[in-house]
Amino acid sequence: MTIEKKIKLYSTIGSRATFGLHATEIIKNEKYKDIFFLSADTSTSAGLDKLRKFYPKNYVEIGIAEQNMIGVATGKARQGAKVVTTTFSPFQTLRCCEQIKVNLGYMKEKITMV
Repeated sequence: MTIEKKIKLYSTIGSRATFGLHATEIIKNEKYKDIFFLSADTSTSAGLDKLRKFYPKNYVEIGIAEQNMIGVATGKARQGAKVVTTTFSPFQTLRCCEQIKVNLGYMKEKITMV
């Protein structure tokens, strides 16, 4: 699919579905096979169902446990994985303030939070 077709598709399906489609496209690239996606019970709303189905080793559904998700993400990052966490923004930021400060900040782990 050309970039122009992708842009047209992405503009019609919304940001969450776009995130899921793009995540699935990225993980197909051999360079990014070690990306690990964590979700706090948002696989459907974040558009990650396809990724979860075709790349189950790169995906973990944590459930409604955002603070735990940050801890798991930190552990995976310490093992060398590139980690992406996703949930609704107030839960990932406000509910996880202490975990972000201690696990990500003090330990200086690189985790992408979407």
